[in-house]
Amino acid sequence: MNKKYNMKQEVKDRLEWHDSGDDVTYEYWRDTKTGDVYKVPLAPLELVREFDDALNITQKAREENYDIGVTEEEAKDILKQELGL
Repeated sequence: MNKKYNMKQEVKDRLEWHDSGDDVTYEYWRDTKTGDVYKVPLAPLELVREFDDALNITQKAREENYDIGVTEEEAKDILKQELGL
């Protein structure tokens, strides 16, 4: 296996995404000038949930669909379809 080294910024600037690797721990990136492919480790991400910006889909369904005479369950289904859930 290749040893780790500090990649020069000029090389980083030329890299383009090549392959998703295992989608968890690494990806492959290709140097557009040399054609070299690098296995790039993925740093762990911190998932931050934005609860203050959450959309109450039940309330939205009530507001948008009760006036057309659908049940709450039907309204939820309609909204899920619109949101692709």
